[in-house]
Amino acid sequence: LPDTEFDAQVSSLNLRFNFTPDMGWSHLVQHDNISDSVGYSTRFFWEFQPGKKAYVVFRQNYGDEDDGSSLRDLYVRNSELSIKAQTTFRF
Repeated sequence: LPDTEFDAQVSSLNLRFNFTPDMGWSHLVQHDNISDSVGYSTRFFWEFQPGKKAYVVFRQNYGDEDDGSSLRDLYVRNSELSIKAQTTFRF
């Protein structure tokens, strides 16, 4: 941003639960004062074979049309559900 100065305040909370070394569930909640929005993301992962992983990811963003003084007035801006697979090729 040319010749622009601003202060961004970002707050976040990250939780992770590992059920086994190969399976876990993580959560992230984040807020910033510039966009005045709250984001939530949760991800379940499972490494079912060495080098092969599956993920289920859900994301949601919340906004406030008012002055941002109350969390009760938040509405869902967008939602996203993704299912992902990852593999490693060794040769």
